[in-house]
Amino acid sequence: MTMTGAQAVNQTLTEEERFSYLQAMEVSEWILRDKKEVNIPDEELVDLTPDSSVETVRDVNVAESITHHAQHNIKPESGSMSESEPVNYLKMVNWRSNSDTEQTILVVCRHETDQPAHSFARSTAPSQFMTDFVQALQSLLETSRITLDVRLAHLSEAGLGHDCLPMNDVLEQVKPAVILVLGDETVKKMFNPDDDVAVKRGKVQSFGDGNSVITSYHPFTLIKNPHLKPLAMEDLKLLVKLISEGNV
Repeated sequence: MTMTGAQAVNQTLTEEERFSYLQAMEVSEWILRDKKEVNIPDEELVDLTPDSSVETVRDVNVAESITHHAQHNIKPESGSMSESEPVNYLKMVNWRSNSDTEQTILVVCRHETDQPAHSFARSTAPSQFMTDFVQALQSLLETSRITLDVRLAHLSEAGLGHDCLPMNDVLEQVKPAVILVLGDETVKKMFNPDDDVAVKRGKVQSFGDGNSVITSYHPFTLIKNPHLKPLAMEDLKLLVKLISEGNV
């Protein structure tokens, strides 16, 4: 028997079978395309009539297979993004303020669409503003006779690039004394989408496996709003006090 193109098109699924198919394929919406007539030359049609030279393949009810797949509710593999919380990644800046000590303050920053990433740091060095920011922090540390290395990291959700590692892995490697979180976007990704700097700053937070966190403003926010710089200085003083009192 030879199956024509028209006969093949007419073998459509019922609505119930189509719904089961969508469930099985995890498709949320079926968008119908405009129907187009397709003329297949007779010489290109396949003869499906079994003969002695071709092994006969047993009949398979495709609609029943699809329904069976949907009814058994096949789930994604363990560890997929659909079953776990979103993973934050850190892209470390290849720079250290003091390589003579292993005790570290990790400064983490993520940027909103109107905040250029280079206002925080480039791949191998902090921005000029962050250079001044780190110098102010180091001056406060020296006054308290504390020696610490300051490391910088961009917070990312995508995890693109070989130098972008899961945040938990970085925290395990660096073991920071304190994490300094800069900017509203960073706060939202690390804590709660409804939080911001105004809610979190001025007090010590806990993150992950008991890491102490101090929150302050994004460097670009401070550049645009210099009147916030005294508040940022208060945050740095709180950080130094936390370390000097041994509460980390």
